[in-house]
Amino acid sequence: MTKKNVLRTGIFSANLVSTDMLPLMDYFGSKHAKEGFKDDISYEVVRGEVLDVPVLNESRWVYECEVARTVETGDSTTFFCRIRNIQMIESLVCEDIFDVDLMALDPVIYSGRYHSLGKTLGKIGDYI
Repeated sequence: MTKKNVLRTGIFSANLVSTDMLPLMDYFGSKHAKEGFKDDISYEVVRGEVLDVPVLNESRWVYECEVARTVETGDSTTFFCRIRNIQMIESLVCEDIFDVDLMALDPVIYSGRYHSLGKTLGKIGDYI
């Protein structure tokens, strides 16, 4: 559904996932929209500050994106975007993009399994 909506509207939000959001992201990634609303877990969605896109209130860092170009490669679609707005929690505000405190961001990194900075957290489906 996400891809279909991005193709329809030309806009979307990219919510970076921190370790406290892992159960929610694992749920979103494991449950298909074809199965109905994703409402078996509690979360809050607000609207973007610049674009009319859904933003997860729990996210520490959010990009509001406008699609500039779409490239189809086999079964995959890649969206190249203009970042129209960046929202971040106050403790992450930095002078430039090379000054991000990754420990404060506490990102989840996916490479077949979930990782955080310095430790493995699990694999898809471990948190549902």
